[in-house]
Parts: sequence; C-alpha cells; structure tokens
Amino acid sequence: MPTVLVAPGVRPDPETHVRNYHRLSNKACLPQEQHFLNKIGNSLSNSVKCPDSRILSLMTMKLLISLIVTIYFSLFCSLVNAAENVFYLLHASSPKQIQTLAATLSKIRENHQSIQILISQAYRVNKKGDVTGFINDELSQVTKAYSIKLMAMVTNAGFEPSIAHQFLSSPSAQAKAIESILAACKEHNLYGVQFDFEGISIQDKYLLTRFYQHAAYALHKEGYKISFAIIPAFKKEMYHSVFLRKTYKNWSGVYDLKALSEIADFITLMAYNQHPDGTIPGPTASADYTEAAITNALQNIPAEKLSLGIPAYSVYWFSGHSTVSLHNIEISYADANSIIKRNHGDLFWNKKYKINYSVYEHNWLNEYVYLEDVDSFKAKLALAKKFNLRGISVFRIGTEDDRIWALLSNHSYIS
Repeated sequence: MPTVLVAPGVRPDPETHVRNYHRLSNKACLPQEQHFLNKIGNSLSNSVKCPDSRILSLMTMKLLISLIVTIYFSLFCSLVNAAENVFYLLHASSPKQIQTLAATLSKIRENHQSIQILISQAYRVNKKGDVTGFINDELSQVTKAYSIKLMAMVTNAGFEPSIAHQFLSSPSAQAKAIESILAACKEHNLYGVQFDFEGISIQDKYLLTRFYQHAAYALHKEGYKISFAIIPAFKKEMYHSVFLRKTYKNWSGVYDLKALSEIADFITLMAYNQHPDGTIPGPTASADYTEAAITNALQNIPAEKLSLGIPAYSVYWFSGHSTVSLHNIEISYADANSIIKRNHGDLFWNKKYKINYSVYEHNWLNEYVYLEDVDSFKAKLALAKKFNLRGISVFRIGTEDDRIWALLSNHSYIS
C-alpha cells in the first residue's frame, strides 16, 4: 500500500484511505485476509461520514493493521505459490508397465492437489527433424479434469551425440521439428514443452542454444510455455576428476545457463544420477551433491526460474548376475524395500548424504541399496526452501515412497 504524505497539521483525507483500501482488497488473497479487509472496508466507509479526530485515529490504526495482515498473507501466499510441484510420467511399453500406468493415473487422481504441472515423456526428434511419439489420451483427460497443467517432454533420439549434431546443424530440420511440436501443443491443448536434450558434446553448445532460442520464440509467440532440463555442471571440479571432466565435455557442459535462463519459463535442474555405472556404489543424489548443484546453477539462473529435480527412484547396486562388472539400476521404493527384506538387510542413515542405505552379502558378494524415501525427500525439499527456489521437479511418479504425498499436501516443507 503506498504511503500517503500530508503536510504538518493537515488531516489525511479519509477518501484517500478508502481508495487505498479498495486497491488492497482487489488483490488476490486468502479467505481469512479477505474477511479481515471486508470488515475494515465497512468501517472505513462509515468513518468517511464522520471524520472526527478519534475516528480518524481509529481508521489509521485499522489501516496499519490491515497493511500488516496484507503483507503477512502475501508473503505466505508467495511461499506456497513458489512451491510449484512438477512431476514426471514415463511411457509404458510392456503389459506390466501398462498396469503401472493405470496405477500411476490413480495416484494422480488421488494427489492432484499436490501436482501443479505434469510433464509426460512424449516426443523425440531424429536427425531429420522428424518428431515421433504420443500423448496418452487418458492422461490428457485426467489432467484436464483436475486442472493440472500438462507439458510434453521432447528429447533428442537416443541421446546420441552424432544424431543431435546432425539435427542441430540443419536449420530446415529444426524448423520442421518446431512446426510439429507446435501442432502437438495445439492438438492436445498443452501448457507447453520441456526440452530434455542430453549426451551432446560441448562443441555443439552454440548450436543447441540457438535451437532452444528459436523454439522459445515460436512457442512463446503462440502462448505456450517452454522449459529446459539440464544436468549439473561442475566446471571447476572437473580438473581434479577424469570422470567429471568427461561428463562435462560430453554431457553437462553443453548448456549455456545464462542464455537459457533468459528465454525459459523455468529450468529443471536434474540433480541426480550422481553415481552412474562406472563409479563406485553411492546414492543417486546425496544432500551435499544436491546443494552444490544448486549453488552452481544459481550463478546464472534466477532462483524464481529454477526447479530442483528430485529423484523418487531408488538405486540397486549388484554384480555377478550376468557379468562380473558392478552395475546399478533404478528401482521403485517398493522394490527397494522388497530387496532389502528378502536379503535380511539393515538400514543405516548417512548423516552427510541424508539418505538411508543398506549393504548386505548375496552369493558371497556385497550388494547395495540406496533408498530415496520420505526422509531423503524431505532433506531435498529443505534445500529448495533454503535457496527460495521456484519449486521441485520429481522424477518420477510410480517410483516414489507414498509418504511424500502427505508431506507435499500439508506444505510442511514450507513451514
């Protein structure tokens, strides 16, 4: 509310206060705040008729209280609204996965109040600019019924660097792809698109940025939102690690964060896959790794545009099943618990990683399970709050610990 300046000895114009009240009451606010302001509005309207000094003092006090209430509720509303929950859904291809899709859609219906945006794996682009894929019709119906914003995920075919290079080197292929993506947005009444181009050499950084800029211009012109999924890049650390150096040059270093932040409606930081194949057993997203990824990204991306990617899946490390090499696979929380119980494993909490894990012996070899459960989820939510991020992007529905829904529904990570 703007301050009304008056000369010494001159009483404030009560009509001005009424106008200022109406300017405040027209703003979107919570029911409690609206009820409070309505009472003040009635008092102000009555006070205008009898503007003696005592009433004016009372008016001033009520206006001061209303201002405090407005600021408090505005801050509260902004915190709640800032916690934008994005969830991912992958396609199903086998009978077992189709059953999982049905269960996933049921979860969306049950927890729709905690999902603002749903991003569905949808389309992929080949070197010629051909766009293939689909949006599930039932998914479209569910999101529409519950007013969930639906976005399509668009990826480069197979995350193959050579295919991506050929596509990014061809303006005609890019124009063809953008035209097809726009047509899909119109056909399915999408909120927008998230591009998830991965496995691209840092040498194609300019080409990828240029394509994203062209896509953003075309989508925004037609009223659609655009988002980009990016991988944490640790440029300084790469000089001390062969693994990080290889990752930076062939995967994470291709994203021009400053340029993308200028054209994106929001950016998802995929702060997971910390320990892929080729590393020793470890979590997919420890708390310290996640925090380092956030601080790194914030050097070029405003917090209000950054959505923290949180893994809902757990990781199972094993060897000796089909090869001697050590491997890891992504599994659901339910499957992870089942494996631990079947092998009589114990759970341990790692204070640094803020994650539960189990190590047990199977066929004389150690196996490891790193759980992404409600406890690790809450630790990552705390980081989103700490850095005042736009919200979270959870990968993916169907793999999560069901207890996270209660955590999200009561906004306990904000309080």
